[in-house]
Amino acid sequence: MLLFTGKSLEAQIQVYVFIMPDCPVCKYYLPKLHQLALSYKDASCRFYYVVPSKYLSEKEKKKFNRELRTIVSAPNEQIYPQPTDSICSRLNAKITPEIFVLDSNNNIVYSGAIDDKYSDVLTYQQETTQFYLQQAIDHALNNQIQPITRVEPVGCIISR
Repeated sequence: MLLFTGKSLEAQIQVYVFIMPDCPVCKYYLPKLHQLALSYKDASCRFYYVVPSKYLSEKEKKKFNRELRTIVSAPNEQIYPQPTDSICSRLNAKITPEIFVLDSNNNIVYSGAIDDKYSDVLTYQQETTQFYLQQAIDHALNNQIQPITRVEPVGCIISR
């Protein structure tokens, strides 16, 4: 399943991050995702930010993309081009933020939550103890079997 035919072909690992401008959980994670992407900028790992755009006006899309570009600036980060309905369907994304990690063969090796910070949209713990995305990337880069392949994400529902 080849999702993106641009620079992702050079990447061993692709991370698709589904985000929405009005989701408080996404707002919390965006800077943290950027820091994580920076930590992998020298590895063969690319981050693609996908904004499900079905219910956003053109003006809202453009405004959020401008805001996103101020955060997403590492060389291995990219905003997925519009339209996004196809990729939402192909990966079966239902929540924002929701993560999909693909290996060099475009197999999904992990999907779901970024970490265990949130138990629901309004409830979070002070200390994060499980870093699912980071662990998935590390295992994929080292060609190791993923101990956890899916953790239900917490966030906002993607309207279809």
